[in-house]
Amino acid sequence: MSKRQWSMVIVMILINYLIFSQLFQRIMDTVPVLSVATATPIATFTPTQVAPPPTIPPAPANTPIPAEPTATNTPVIMTEAQQQAATATRSAVETEQAPPPPPPTETPTPGRPMVTASDTNVNLRAGPGTNYPKAGVLRQGESLEIVGRNADSSWWQVSAVDGFKWVAAGVTTADNVVSELPLVDAPPPPATPTPVAPPTATPVPQPQFQYTVFNLFAADSDNPNQGLTRVKGVMTDAAGNGVNGISLRIRSGSFCAISSPTHDDGGAGRYDFVLDNRARDGSWDLDVVGPLDDWSDANSNKDRCRSLPSLSEKKTVVTTLNKSIVTLEWRKNW
Repeated sequence: MSKRQWSMVIVMILINYLIFSQLFQRIMDTVPVLSVATATPIATFTPTQVAPPPTIPPAPANTPIPAEPTATNTPVIMTEAQQQAATATRSAVETEQAPPPPPPTETPTPGRPMVTASDTNVNLRAGPGTNYPKAGVLRQGESLEIVGRNADSSWWQVSAVDGFKWVAAGVTTADNVVSELPLVDAPPPPATPTPVAPPTATPVPQPQFQYTVFNLFAADSDNPNQGLTRVKGVMTDAAGNGVNGISLRIRSGSFCAISSPTHDDGGAGRYDFVLDNRARDGSWDLDVVGPLDDWSDANSNKDRCRSLPSLSEKKTVVTTLNKSIVTLEWRKNW
């Protein structure tokens, strides 16, 4: 027999014992001369031991033995201690026979979504785009937890030590990413700085004319050289080097003539223009022109001679019979 069946047998024996002990007590109470030993109440109950029924002494010879009562369904009145004992016994049996409950099933916890810089260091930015300023670096092999995404999941919002940052999905590796990642609105993009025009350098004032007279020498009255009316000199740049290919224009009333271009005879930039083979009085307006494609044609064509643009201010010189040779030195300013 199983443990449960043995337990049920013991419980039935105990219940029957209690029922018959009560019936026996009632029968003994109705016989005045019969002395019956009273059963001692059971203080504790041990499922593996059952107390033997009390021994009934033999009745006297002249005393009639009553007939054995017939068992009925009379309710058994149990004391409170007996009811507690029976209840404890049933609970112990049921607890012993009941199978242990199955262990609780653990619900697997999904891992947190993480992003890792797998191949190289990756820039963290203040927003989802390279137009946002840099906000740190995710070094190769390091990972950060993903807390959000942009609309097309091309950028992850991550939680860094100093706040939320953004990192590009295309240059990182993401793990445990779920579709429920929250969509995070991008912060306003940084304003495009207005380009500042570099300061305009203040031009250095230039002289009004490209050539100016820096030396003028008239003939000495003690050595007038009255045989010629003549203008000569040199044209140089700002460093003093002679400039060739430039002509001098001389005008006086209707007269207009152009010298041959400056040349290396006597030194670079030299010119020598003989106005007359004798000394004469005159007032002459001088300026610089050129370079010319054909100076001889301009010299012979009075209209063209007058229309040539000037490269210098007009300088007026005077010759006399005693001072008919003039020297002018011109300097190029730019």
